[in-house]
Amino acid sequence: MEDQIRAVFEDALVRLAAHLEVDRFELDEDGTIGFDFADDVSCSVEVPPGSGYFHLHGTVMRLPAIGRETFLAALLRQNLFGLSLPGAWLAIDGDEVKVCRSVAGKAFEAEDLPGLLLGLTEELRTLRRTLVSRQADCESGINTGVFIRG
Repeated sequence: MEDQIRAVFEDALVRLAAHLEVDRFELDEDGTIGFDFADDVSCSVEVPPGSGYFHLHGTVMRLPAIGRETFLAALLRQNLFGLSLPGAWLAIDGDEVKVCRSVAGKAFEAEDLPGLLLGLTEELRTLRRTLVSRQADCESGINTGVFIRG
């Protein structure tokens, strides 16, 4: 199954490269590939051996140095209902806020990749706007209250 998922994903990369008229995209030896987009947006896709899933993730922003506890509480509330990308969640990796999504390999079709990447990059841009505003409020000591679903 794992080889089948990787093969389907690699086929998706071939199709994406042809569509974008670039030479090629390929996974590295660890099963990872990075994509850079406009507006300083980038994401990575990992196809780990044996998992049955592949994982998309991108960095939203760095955690603030000031007001971190308030910001993290706001981040958890945002994580509950505040993401528009189905199946996505927010995570902390070191000092970075990431948006992540896992996709079951058995449900993945090669033609799905552009839409998955577009959805992730749109979510990254939206979260950057939202969370930068929340960060400024947290750093200034303003309690923005609950912002579940909005």
